[in-house]
Amino acid sequence: MNNRNFLKVLWVSIALIYLNSCQKDNYPNPEKTTKNYSFTIPSKLNFSFKQQAGNGKSILPYSNNLTLTNISNKTIFGEYVIYAFKDDNKIYNNLSFIKSAHIEGLKANESIDSVQLLPTDILFSDNNLIASIINFKDSLNDHKFNGIYTGELNILKPIENKKPSFIRSITCNGFIDFQGKFNFYTQDSEESNIVSFTGNFNTDDLITGHIKKEDNTILSQLTNIDSLTNTQLSENKLTGHFKFNENSEERILKITLTRQN
Repeated sequence: MNNRNFLKVLWVSIALIYLNSCQKDNYPNPEKTTKNYSFTIPSKLNFSFKQQAGNGKSILPYSNNLTLTNISNKTIFGEYVIYAFKDDNKIYNNLSFIKSAHIEGLKANESIDSVQLLPTDILFSDNNLIASIINFKDSLNDHKFNGIYTGELNILKPIENKKPSFIRSITCNGFIDFQGKFNFYTQDSEESNIVSFTGNFNTDDLITGHIKKEDNTILSQLTNIDSLTNTQLSENKLTGHFKFNENSEERILKITLTRQN
């Protein structure tokens, strides 16, 4: 091969490599029209999200804004939280962002406009976004466990007539809302079969809920343990013990969480 032909082959190879690289760097074009998604807490608040597409080549093409509207008949004080996920699988490793903020004296039928949120690469839906009111700064009616929490979940094996034995520990992040409804997301470093647990604390601080696996199916129900101390909140520490089943074996879930707000 003479030098001229060699140079031609070399330039063609470089061009092909460049084109292939460009193709890999292209991301799906976002929808150019402004998209709206809303979520309502009946007789309380409406969350209205507006998503605007920007640069189609960006990894995170959607800019996101939130408008909060008071749909009650009285002025609202409180705190809200938003969990946005990268796709429809609501697990800790898929978190896109967490936003929490206070509401200071929002009058009936009035709105807080243009709350800036972090950009995302997905359009919001019921499947990938959770918006909730943590509290209304109402000590009489807000559930006493309300808050945003981080901490540990210890998985224990019950042993008859003996102290339960420790199996493993899991990092946890989540919240309990003004009604006692909870959503927690876990980082299980050893096994992927526990990724979230959801449910409610009732007026007697008893739990109803379940643990979900990574494929979003239910691993086990969460049930109360009469023989152990009830769930308690003391100096921003939430502690409690619950039963569940893992691989057909009974387990104890011990929670030790710290309230962040």
